[in-house]
Amino acid sequence: MMKVCARLRFNVFLVLSASLITGSSWGQSRPTAIVSGTLIDGTGRPALTDSAIIMQDGRFIAVGKRGEVSLPQGADVIDAKGKTILPGLIDGHCHLRDWMGELYLHFGITTCPTISNNPVDWVLAQREGIRNGTIRGPRVWASGNVIDGPSPAGMGANRRQHTSVIVDNEDDARNAVRMLAEKGVDGYKLFERLKPQVAKAAVEEAHKLGKPVIGHSLDIFAAADAGYQSVEHSWSVAYTSIQDPKKKAELDLARMNRKITTPEVHAFMEPPMFDRIIKVMVSKNVHWSPTWGTTFRPLSPRASQMKEQE
Repeated sequence: MMKVCARLRFNVFLVLSASLITGSSWGQSRPTAIVSGTLIDGTGRPALTDSAIIMQDGRFIAVGKRGEVSLPQGADVIDAKGKTILPGLIDGHCHLRDWMGELYLHFGITTCPTISNNPVDWVLAQREGIRNGTIRGPRVWASGNVIDGPSPAGMGANRRQHTSVIVDNEDDARNAVRMLAEKGVDGYKLFERLKPQVAKAAVEEAHKLGKPVIGHSLDIFAAADAGYQSVEHSWSVAYTSIQDPKKKAELDLARMNRKITTPEVHAFMEPPMFDRIIKVMVSKNVHWSPTWGTTFRPLSPRASQMKEQE
């Protein structure tokens, strides 16, 4: 899974895809040509100056040097002279809200795996609206409701669980996976309250259906053993590195009851465990999306501005 953060600056012109150029319509019949810009295609090849890019019906038809690519008759022509053209970017960890679609496009994000705990019907409606051009936004990879376990004793009300699918045994986990599949999700997100054997049952069922699984974890070793494709957030590594189970549980309880912040969890990491964590993740092909942008916002030079906005 790709982890990308993008900001448009100065006169950089980001080619998002045919969906942005034509107002997120996947079925346009008239071709679009972007000409005269410098193309960086992301493959590592040298930049192509004075390029020509032809798109139609949501697909790239031709890419090459201007003069070597024929412009279709009647094409909408966009002059990108003096600007740089890049492929659309993928946000590796996206919490889509109804007002975010055009912002994603503005910042160059054209694919969004929306793995927040939004109700599945709402997420799928957003995905369909973007596909048919009713809503302007990036392509959506939808997980729908999160599958989670019950909160342990002593933990305050969990704001996430009102839309989660709560399961406490393997049969319920498999049923939840099948229910979401029938709705049409692209994959699944699991939360850290699932018992290891319950999480493993959910992953097995998802893989039978050919769908990937990502999730939160307090124990990356267990997540890797269960078959997660990706573990989310840097705090998953932080918790995994803590060897004393009692200390880990107390820290988790404090975080969930908001007595400490998520960034503060990292102060308790045990670096001697990092090599072992990395080796297990590599051997099991588990990806990691650390979401540094949210974890370390207090260290940003814009921290006071972001705090004011929130």
